[in-house]
Amino acid sequence: MLYKDIEKYFASLPWFIPASPEFTYGIDRVRAVLEEMKRPDKDLKVIHVAGTNGKGSVCAYLDVLLRKTGKRTGLFTSPHLLCIRERISLDGCMISKKEMERYFDIVMSAVRELKKKYQGFDIAYFEFFFLIAVLFFRDSDTDICIFETGLGGRLDAVNVFEKPVMCIITQIGLDHTAILGDDLESIAREKCGIIKRDTPLVCIEPEEESVKKIIYETAKEKSSELTFSSDKDIKDVSIDSEKVDFLLQNRYYRNVKVSLKTPAFFAASDAALALTAFALLCEKYYPGLKGISPPDYVRTLGGIVREGRMEQVMPGVYVDGAHNPRAVEIFAVSVEKMTQKDDNILLFSAVKDKNFTDMVRILSDSGCFDRYFVCTLENDRAASAESIKNIFQKFSDRPVEVFSDTEKAFSEALKHKTEKKRLFCAGSLYLVGEIKRIIELERSQL
Repeated sequence: MLYKDIEKYFASLPWFIPASPEFTYGIDRVRAVLEEMKRPDKDLKVIHVAGTNGKGSVCAYLDVLLRKTGKRTGLFTSPHLLCIRERISLDGCMISKKEMERYFDIVMSAVRELKKKYQGFDIAYFEFFFLIAVLFFRDSDTDICIFETGLGGRLDAVNVFEKPVMCIITQIGLDHTAILGDDLESIAREKCGIIKRDTPLVCIEPEEESVKKIIYETAKEKSSELTFSSDKDIKDVSIDSEKVDFLLQNRYYRNVKVSLKTPAFFAASDAALALTAFALLCEKYYPGLKGISPPDYVRTLGGIVREGRMEQVMPGVYVDGAHNPRAVEIFAVSVEKMTQKDDNILLFSAVKDKNFTDMVRILSDSGCFDRYFVCTLENDRAASAESIKNIFQKFSDRPVEVFSDTEKAFSEALKHKTEKKRLFCAGSLYLVGEIKRIIELERSQL
């Protein structure tokens, strides 16, 4: 199938597929397709990453660190912002259109065979991308692959890997509560579903003792050696409008200075987790890896720009994909640390299946913004701008302006931005993608 037709086909795929007598969960369907393709997943060395927030950043940091040692890496993440091929990359370069065409056809052939055997068989959007990535990485002679969980962990398609070389769990918070459970403990159990027997596990140390206990007990049950990366190990954090600097002090790093090209406060935790996981790989599980000196760590991570994560897309304009209460809380802390309170503008939108009531409350209580712009996303799951406005007015007495689409909202918000007054855009990665497309289109017409 041609790439332009593949894009249309993906746009038609469902996000979720109801259970059938033969296949209860997505992981069951994916396993069936892999069996049809002679289990290409068994040829891969995989690092499996789960968590509520920070997964993509940890994956990106780890990918760059491993490539620095000369390893050929595959990276599978989601969602994409502008192009579907962003989800699958080899050695830092996203899969080509020709490669997408080739591997799409192979997966589709396997799916068609299963349709003959099982009435109504199909796979969902995320699952199709995952299967393409597995084949692509297998045929590309990768040394190691990093796979980001799509949703949850235990029943996610990525959990089909039976023996990853390492499992990583990032920050755990409330998100997808209708599917994963409405308390941290339930969500933690789903995330811990990725832990495999005798496989090393590296986690951000949670604040909640109940969550920490679940991680510890699951690791013990699976005989998985557990290493925590603690925020207590992060010292002397400084933030400006372009970067965050900190010192990392733990068993692997002795007051090593790390500089990240982002003003996001939360990036320090993600980078510390990635650095800790990388050191563990080098020290114990991959002694053949060439370690790199601390100054190289700084240079390696310092060059990474995480798109959509407190990314400065125009002078004084930042976009962040925070889309759940915990992520928004951390986003607000970053805004507070890099600006004067009550001297910023916020453009906000969300999808209706997210807890945007709590997100709005947190943003309003932060005192970081003196004017709000809300819009309706170009998405079937979009929350209406009017419903978002009503919640802002419940928690804040600041002006709230409503727009039917992102382009109009962004254009109007820019008129209120000044040299000292910054514009922040948050609430959904879909919002980030729409804003980046608007900017890209305007620049292409110059």
